[in-house]
Amino acid sequence: MAEPRRIEVGRIGRPHGVHGELRVHLHDPGSTVLDAVEAIDVHVPGQPARTFAIHSVRGATGGPILALRGIDDREAAARLTHGTLQVDADQLPPPGADEIWLADLVGAAVLDADTRARVGVVRGIVVAGGHDMLHLTLDAGGSVLLPPGSPAIEELGRVAGEIVVRDIHDWRSE
Repeated sequence: MAEPRRIEVGRIGRPHGVHGELRVHLHDPGSTVLDAVEAIDVHVPGQPARTFAIHSVRGATGGPILALRGIDDREAAARLTHGTLQVDADQLPPPGADEIWLADLVGAAVLDADTRARVGVVRGIVVAGGHDMLHLTLDAGGSVLLPPGSPAIEELGRVAGEIVVRDIHDWRSE
């Protein structure tokens, strides 16, 4: 049986209070994903991934406050700080007509807007400065980090497996 596809939806910040609650920074601050799922995977660097049942979610200034079953004190919550939150893609509603899961772009060909020639590939999604960035590897060498809303991106996933960019070599970061 195939492994379920996981979608990273956010990161864990610092503990909140003394009862094991966590501040959460969702990649989409307006998302209600935590209200739509019953369990979430937590991936902390250097630790095995763990699945937790969600006990409660409440809104707060700066992002939701999340309580997980089995995390009952500040010390346990602190051990999850900087972890990523992932959900099973099958638990999520499909993206709307004008939406796309950024994770679906990994492996997509990067095409030049003028020639439609391939200039690279999307290698992954990284968080830099608190923002999701597309990590593009260029066929001519080097790489680029671009936010999904960059003016260099003309089409983002309108055709499955492709993004279309303009003047990408002006954005080269390596």
